[in-house]
Amino acid sequence: MEYRYEELVQSTDQFNKDGFIGNTQFGKVYRGKLESHNSTATSSRKDEVTIKFWRWPQFFTEFCHWVEYESDRLMIKNERLVHEEIRSHPSVAKLIGYCDEEGRDVLIYDLWPLDSVYNLITKDNFGWLHRVKVIIHMALFIEYLHAHNPQYLIRNIDSRHLMLDEVIASSHLTDDRPKELGPWSDIFAFGVLILALICKRAYDPEEEGFYHELQLHILAEEQYERRIERVGRNKRCPKYSKFSLVHKSLLSSTGFSGRDGFTLTKLAMRCVEYSLYDRPSISEVVDSLLKLRTARRHGSDLDIDHLLCLRKQCA
Repeated sequence: MEYRYEELVQSTDQFNKDGFIGNTQFGKVYRGKLESHNSTATSSRKDEVTIKFWRWPQFFTEFCHWVEYESDRLMIKNERLVHEEIRSHPSVAKLIGYCDEEGRDVLIYDLWPLDSVYNLITKDNFGWLHRVKVIIHMALFIEYLHAHNPQYLIRNIDSRHLMLDEVIASSHLTDDRPKELGPWSDIFAFGVLILALICKRAYDPEEEGFYHELQLHILAEEQYERRIERVGRNKRCPKYSKFSLVHKSLLSSTGFSGRDGFTLTKLAMRCVEYSLYDRPSISEVVDSLLKLRTARRHGSDLDIDHLLCLRKQCA
């Protein structure tokens, strides 16, 4: 459904800061209320939506011109097409409308999110079970996309693009990927997401630049090397053995398992290995996550049964 830009501005109460969720790589996300929309999402009101106002960085505009794309709106068109293919997946916020009036690019989703994962990473009330739930749900979603025919890649997995309790994995869903990267770029970015969630570390993109979150894996490697210097390297033990980057405030969180802390740290470090071929496949990642003590003991809290059924259907 096509909306007028002025209607969308009014739906956010003139971009009221109370409805502002956050910045993404290519724009801003707001909560909005559209009287013409009847939501199917679980909500106290039936007119609540999420609205993403796209903003094109200068470097991207120059790149699009250089490769002679037909339009600098290729990505927003692609997002609309891809959602037609995967919109039935429960981890995808349902795309219900758009606006491309006078060069303004806007997408509207049937979702009233609590907040973005980025905003919650450092919060103490965002506990261990919440974090593991995000990790497992996202892993199952990536596996679904990678197994799809044609294969889809996200290519910009970022905590700012993930909304609770649904996922907006949007900007770079595409099957037109660099062959030298393949799915391994998603694996790397997913490893960075795990590190952010277990370390409770979120970078300010305005301060750290375009690749702000990628520095997490560098910090993780430095901590591992410092540990090796302190306790020595045991050649009989696997790399990253008994090494945990879990933030100390999460150790007393409901459902926390020290063994899972080691497992998630090791898994994240494998995902961000420099060599593409040293990184695990997404199926290996999912299998490892489902063996977590947290997943086995708190499956109902993690709400993964319906996703596991979908996984079996797609196998």
